[in-house]
Parts: sequence; C-alpha cells; structure tokens
Amino acid sequence: MPYDDRDRMAEFYKNTFGWQPQMLGPEMGNYVVMTTTETDEATKFPKAPGRINGASSKKPRTPRALQS
Repeated sequence: MPYDDRDRMAEFYKNTFGWQPQMLGPEMGNYVVMTTTETDEATKFPKAPGRINGASSKKPRTPRALQS
C-alpha cells in the first residue's frame, strides 16, 4: 500500500483497524511495517491461518506506467 503522508497513513490504520505500525528509517526505504495479527515468535509467521502482515512504502512521484 503506497502512502503520501506516512504518519497520517500509519495513524489511520492504527486507529481504524488496531494495526501496529513500525516506522523504518531511510536506510530501510522509509517502509512502514504493519503487524495486523499475532505472530509466532519461532516461525515469524502469523499464528492464525489466512492472516497476513505487510508493509507500506512511499508513493512514487511519477506513476510507474509513465516511467521509462
């Protein structure tokens, strides 16, 4: 999920769905890792089948279709 305003996006998903954002720095591409469900410490996978965790990155300035 791309974002324009990282803090606003993270706050929205935290308040709306209870997701837990982890803000990564520029050395990690300013990604926001979202924990959406409980994770098994041993496997690092979600405990509940069919659940996922994910990440967001900054929206590109130029749509990919127009980049050459």
